[in-house]
Amino acid sequence: QNQPPPSLHAQQPHLLPPHHGQRRFAAASRPTMATGVGVGGASEAAASAGSAASSSTLSVGPGVRPGPIDEAINLWEALGKPIERATRRNRVLEDENRKLKRDIALKERELQDLQRRAQVQGV
Repeated sequence: QNQPPPSLHAQQPHLLPPHHGQRRFAAASRPTMATGVGVGGASEAAASAGSAASSSTLSVGPGVRPGPIDEAINLWEALGKPIERATRRNRVLEDENRKLKRDIALKERELQDLQRRAQVQGV
């Protein structure tokens, strides 16, 4: 955008920002959580990524506007990770809820059996 003409690149490389040409490559080489998206795919990928996915937001030098890849990474780290954690927690709670419902159904059947036995013995 505000880069000198190509002829000046070779003559005056000190005019380029220290990360010139590397920002897009570095962002593209970062691990993404887009693999395996589907039922549980992204959350499993996030869970298995562990500390590799826990780096802080991408920093860019002063006066350099982050590109779309950088913005996507920053949004993933700011929004996607908390959503994935909440999704994993929600799945755990849903599993626990199903287990409790099965336990309640079993206890209700046991109670009905006891009530029938009490009626038979009481008659």
